[in-house]
Amino acid sequence: MSYPMTPKQMHENRGLSTSGLGAILVHRFNMADFLAIEFVLLFVVNFLSNIGLIPSAFTYVFDIVNLCILLSNARLIGKRVGNEPFFNVPVALFAVIAPLSGIINTIAPQYIIWQAISFSRLFVWIYLFRIFWDKDYIRAFMWFVYKMQVPNVIFVLIQYYVLGLFQDNIGGIFGVERGCNGILNVYLCIVVAWGLNLYLAKEGRLSGLLLTVLSALLIAAVAELKFFFVEFALIVAISILYARVSRKTIVSVAAIVLLIAVALSVFAAINPLQYETLVDFDALMTEADNSNIETGYGISRLNAFSQISEQFFNGDLFTMMFGFGFGSASQSSMSFFCSPFFSLYGWLNYHFLTSAMVFIQLGYIGTVLFVMPVALLGIMLIARRGDIVRKGFATSGGFSIAMCILFLINCMYNNTAVTYPAVLWALSLCVGLFIVSEMRRG
Repeated sequence: MSYPMTPKQMHENRGLSTSGLGAILVHRFNMADFLAIEFVLLFVVNFLSNIGLIPSAFTYVFDIVNLCILLSNARLIGKRVGNEPFFNVPVALFAVIAPLSGIINTIAPQYIIWQAISFSRLFVWIYLFRIFWDKDYIRAFMWFVYKMQVPNVIFVLIQYYVLGLFQDNIGGIFGVERGCNGILNVYLCIVVAWGLNLYLAKEGRLSGLLLTVLSALLIAAVAELKFFFVEFALIVAISILYARVSRKTIVSVAAIVLLIAVALSVFAAINPLQYETLVDFDALMTEADNSNIETGYGISRLNAFSQISEQFFNGDLFTMMFGFGFGSASQSSMSFFCSPFFSLYGWLNYHFLTSAMVFIQLGYIGTVLFVMPVALLGIMLIARRGDIVRKGFATSGGFSIAMCILFLINCMYNNTAVTYPAVLWALSLCVGLFIVSEMRRG
């Protein structure tokens, strides 16, 4: 899979480090294509580990390779993304404050290192995409990701009807391991947001949108992704507000309402008990909170900060601000990287929530710094909405603001921001970063 590069990008790629890992990676193909291949390969490796053919630890090879690439080409960061201080400054502050807090609190080095790998994953991918891709490349790659919904549907049908899998074990192209529907949820958000904004920007057909929406809703019903129906409603509302009312928005809303009715009827037939939860607001909020340790997490999704402050910080203001130190709550499938805190409180499943993981270790300060780059990106996209539409980036603009908001919500709902699915968030957020960069250059 290869997409054309700009002359400037080709020139900069030829100027990469010609020694060590950089020379090996650039020797056969350019870095833009390497990242595209690596993106796909990451999910292939994860799928193979899901079905037991290779160890799951293989996915960490990608983290090491990416860190090496980024560090060896750090000089390109200022050249390519230097005009984005709203994003770079909080990332830099987080990169300094996080490990420093671990050192000050005398956290063991292996725990600090492990958390550094997990928490940097999102931003490493973002900076690699920004350095080696351009807006045309990422748009072409988004089309590829969008079209992967076809094999995804086929995989889900096989998993459900042939293999007899259901709920948490249905992950489509992302595997069959329990919990794999978490990344499936992120992917469906991307597919629906992209397809809807293509149509609203008059770049896609209504038939394509209807197939995308229907397939996503039916997959959500089969995989018991109740929260996706909430995310879906947010995507529709945000995208339409961004595009503003037109004949296309009215048609799309009418069609989507009909498709939701179809999907809900399928959901009711497949799992009537879960359907009752979905259509009952109080029951849905209780399900979303999921703080029953017997059925979900020991840490509340909706009240994680207050619960952690009371249960672990004892209301101490300083600890609430800065946490126990970076690495203090480290969790891994390898015991060497599991902290004493995890040994004592891992049964609470706090590591299933990005918000809880960040807050325990870095308090309110670290939590704000972690989400601030994405929050500020969303604000920039809203503020420049008129310019974005006038310059022909309506599809990317509507898509990006929806994904920014969904990212912030998912930080409270799951841990996809700090696990390997972070690459999907990185890809979707980069679409917005490329737009803002274009706007700032005039």
